[in-house]
Amino acid sequence: MDELYPGREIKAPYNRAIRGHAQFMDHAEEGIIAEFEDAVKKARLKPEDMKGTLYIHQSNPNGICNKCTKGLFDPVPDDERGIFKQMTDMYPNLKIKVSTEINPNLPYPRDTLSFEVINGLPEKMWLK
Repeated sequence: MDELYPGREIKAPYNRAIRGHAQFMDHAEEGIIAEFEDAVKKARLKPEDMKGTLYIHQSNPNGICNKCTKGLFDPVPDDERGIFKQMTDMYPNLKIKVSTEINPNLPYPRDTLSFEVINGLPEKMWLK
């Protein structure tokens, strides 16, 4: 992802050089956010001027991983914020709705299935 979007501000807060960190990087959601950030920059728009709703539907039936949502539901230091917390902080007037493709054969998903967030605050959240 760093090759495609080298100047992006929203990144998973992990270091590929540290053993075990790579698995928490370059998730599909991070790619979508990088594309969005790139489009906003190319259009010369200010993040605070972005209004409306961004919908992201992801296909992992276990839900949105807790690394990507880190900081949304519990406070964490700024340098530990996951990509969704970073995004809502950068785009405070943009509502972000994330949902999951449900698999009825997986009765106990392990992570957050869906959430809505605006201005850094979750409005709705559906867990396992």
